[in-house]
Amino acid sequence: MIVGPYALGPVLNSMVGMQLISLNNYTELFAQFSVILLIFASGLEQGLSGIRRAGAWGFLGAIFGALLPFLGIAAALWRCLGPQASLVMGAASASTSLAVASAVASEVGFSGPALDFLLTAGAVDDVVTLIIFSTVMAAAAGSAEPSSMIMVLLYYVIAWALISAVSIAILPRVANALGERYAYPFALLALFGLVASMVALGFSPIIAAYVAGIALSSSRLSGSFRRLAVGLSSLFGPLFFVIAGSEVDLRGFTASALGLALAISALAIALKFAGVLPFAYGAIRSGRDSVASSLGMLPRGEMGLAIAMAGLSAGLIGESAYAAVALMVIITTVAGALSFSRYVGGRAARLRYLKPTPYPSESIGRSTSSHGGVPSSLHSSGGLPRSPFSNTKLCMNMNADS
Repeated sequence: MIVGPYALGPVLNSMVGMQLISLNNYTELFAQFSVILLIFASGLEQGLSGIRRAGAWGFLGAIFGALLPFLGIAAALWRCLGPQASLVMGAASASTSLAVASAVASEVGFSGPALDFLLTAGAVDDVVTLIIFSTVMAAAAGSAEPSSMIMVLLYYVIAWALISAVSIAILPRVANALGERYAYPFALLALFGLVASMVALGFSPIIAAYVAGIALSSSRLSGSFRRLAVGLSSLFGPLFFVIAGSEVDLRGFTASALGLALAISALAIALKFAGVLPFAYGAIRSGRDSVASSLGMLPRGEMGLAIAMAGLSAGLIGESAYAAVALMVIITTVAGALSFSRYVGGRAARLRYLKPTPYPSESIGRSTSSHGGVPSSLHSSGGLPRSPFSNTKLCMNMNADS
C-alpha cells in the first residue's frame, strides 16, 4: 500500500528512471494465480471433515452469519452506491478469516465444543460467502431484480452441490489410483481443470479452487497435496497481499471514504455477531462459550480482500469503495482478534483465580505434629480442618456460574 503505484511508487519510478512499480496485466495474472493457490490451500487444510462436523447448528450459524452482514450492508449502501457496488461490498463483508480465528484460538488455549463450532462454522461460512459472491457476479452481468437473483442463487447452489459431490467422489479415487509419483501434477491438473470448468459455468475461480481443495483433502495423498499447496502459497501467496495493498489508492481516503469504511466495519461486526450468536448457543449451550465463538467469527481477512479485488477488476466497485473495503478488512480483523483473545484470555484468568485451592491437610498435620505444634485431636482426624471453599459441590456451582 505504501510503496504502491498510488503512494510512493511514482517517486521510486522517477528515481530509477523506469516503470519499476506499476499495475498491469502481469500483476493481475499473478494476483489471480496467488489467490487461487491460497483458497486451494484453505480447502485442503479444512477438508471435508470440518463441514461434516458442523451439523445443523454449524450450518445455520455459517449461513446467517454470512447472510446478515451481506444483506445489511447491501441494503444500507443500495441508494448511495447503487446495486452492483453495494452487493460486492456486502459480499466482501460476509466472510470469516478462519486462519486468524484458529491462530488466536491456539494462542489463548481455546478448546472444546466452542472451538469445534468456531472451526466448522468458519469452514461452511467460506462456502456460503463464495456462493453469495458468485451469485452477485452473475447478477451484475444480468439483472439485479429480486426474482432474477433468486433464480441465479438457486442455479449456483444446485450447480455447486452437484459439482462438489462429483469432485469429492471422483478426484480422490483418481489420485489414489495414480499414486504418489503423479501427486503433484495431478493436483495442479485437477485444480486448474476444475477452475476452468467452473469459470465457464459462471462461477468465480475462488469457489472452484475451494471445491478442489476440499475434494482432494479426502485422498490418501492429501499430505503430499498439502505440501505442494504450502510450498506454492509460500512463494506466490505474499504476492496476493502485496498486490491487494498496492491496489489501494491512498488518494481515495477522503473523509467520506473513511466514514464509509467505519460505517461498514461497525455493521460488519455487529451483524456477524448477531447472526452467529443464537446458533452458537444452540450448539454449545453455554452463554460465555457461545459469545467467545461468535467473537472468533468477526475477523475477515484474505477472503474479503479477494472478493473486493475481484469486484474492482470487474469494474463493479471504484477505487474509493475498494479502499473502504480494505480498511474494513483491517479493522474487523484487528478488532475481532483482539476482542476474541481478550475475552477468552480474561475468562481463563478469572477461572484460574476463582478455582479453589484446598489446604494440604495431611502433610501439614504430619509435619507440624512432629514438632508438637498440632493438637492430637486434629492430628487424629487427618490434619487441619478443610476450607469450606474446597467443597466439591460448591466448586461445581462456581465453575458453572462462571
